[in-house]
Amino acid sequence: PTNERLKSYQTEFNISDRFFIGQTIRDIVTCQEPMVTDTGIDKGSPKAAAEAVWSIHHFAKVGVEYAIVETLLTLVVQNESHVYVSRVLLELTRLEPKLFATSIAAAMNTLFEDYMPSLSIAARSNLSRWFAFHLIHTDYQWPASYWTLWAEYKSDSRTTFVLETLQILLENVNSPATIIKECLPQDSVWVDQLLKLRDTPAVPDA
Repeated sequence: PTNERLKSYQTEFNISDRFFIGQTIRDIVTCQEPMVTDTGIDKGSPKAAAEAVWSIHHFAKVGVEYAIVETLLTLVVQNESHVYVSRVLLELTRLEPKLFATSIAAAMNTLFEDYMPSLSIAARSNLSRWFAFHLIHTDYQWPASYWTLWAEYKSDSRTTFVLETLQILLENVNSPATIIKECLPQDSVWVDQLLKLRDTPAVPDA
């Protein structure tokens, strides 16, 4: 079935729309970054940032969630200190689960297929850490079809991205069985890769 919201984003958002929304999101995220004032008052939070970012939908066109995800993932890729932005994305997923689960999956698949080979090692590593964080905090909910599609790529930066993600997941569970049962599709080739990683201290750079 046609995703009307994605279609709207692709056809109705021109360059000026995307620039304006992207800049607005960056400003909001910067302003809402957690800090303690000189008087000891806590200001800002990922949840407050997410709520402020999502308020954009009141005046934006249908499909603005795709612009939001695109902007935030760009910040993740560019910024080594991306834990805060990762939490903003997570809070948006909790705020509007259906919309953001769909838009994040679409954005990740586009990044994987079209842009992963051009990313620097540092940028790819940032993306792997974000993706692992997202999986852990959403109970490993991810379309099984994407894992299957990603397995078709052999020995390139895309494979390294998945292996780096699996390595991080391994570091956050007591047993690989958790990832095998809750995250990966049954009989996935990534299960074998996960078990090989179990005793590997690090994933070599591609």
